[in-house]
Amino acid sequence: EIQELGADLAEEKYRSIFEHVQEGIFQTTAEGRFISANPMLAEIYGYDSPDELIADLDDISGNLYENPQRRNEFVKLMQEFGMIHNFISSVRRKDGGLIWISENVRAVRNREGELLYYEGTVIDITEQKETEQALRDSELLYHSLVESIPQNIVRKDLDGHFTFANQKFCQTIGRPLKEILGKTDH
Repeated sequence: EIQELGADLAEEKYRSIFEHVQEGIFQTTAEGRFISANPMLAEIYGYDSPDELIADLDDISGNLYENPQRRNEFVKLMQEFGMIHNFISSVRRKDGGLIWISENVRAVRNREGELLYYEGTVIDITEQKETEQALRDSELLYHSLVESIPQNIVRKDLDGHFTFANQKFCQTIGRPLKEILGKTDH
C-alpha cells in the first residue's frame, strides 16, 4: 500500500510537470506520427489540446515542417547520433502560419537496441529568429548606405584604432581596408 502511494505521488508529480512546463514535450514514431504531446506543444503548434494535435498531425514531415525534407534530415541525424540538440526548423501551425522551433530529442530503444520512439522538447524561437533577421536587414541597410554616400566614413575604438572605414575613405587615402583596420592616424 505504501509503495502504491509512492508510485501514485511520483506519477502525479510527473503529470504535473508534463502538463505545466513551458516547453513542448513529445514522443513520436520513427515514421513521423505523434504518440504523445503535452499542452504546451499543442499551444506552440496552435492546437486546442494535445489530443487534437495528435489526431491532426499524422504526417510530421508533410504536415508540420515547412520543408518536408527537414524530417529526413532529423531522422538521419537521429540514426547517426541517437540524439539531437538545438535542431532548428521552420514549421506550420494549425492556422498555416509559420514559426521557428528548436528541438532537443533522443531516441528511445529497447534492450535489443531497436528503436521504440523519439522523445524530446520543443521551444518556439520565432521572436529570436525575427530579431536576428531584423538585425541582418539593419546591417545590410547600414552597409549599403555607408558604402554608397560620397563622404568618408570611419569608426574608431576608444584607443583611436580604426575598426571600420568605407570604400570612399580607402580611396581617399589610397590604402586597402586591411591596411587601415587596427591602425591609428599615426
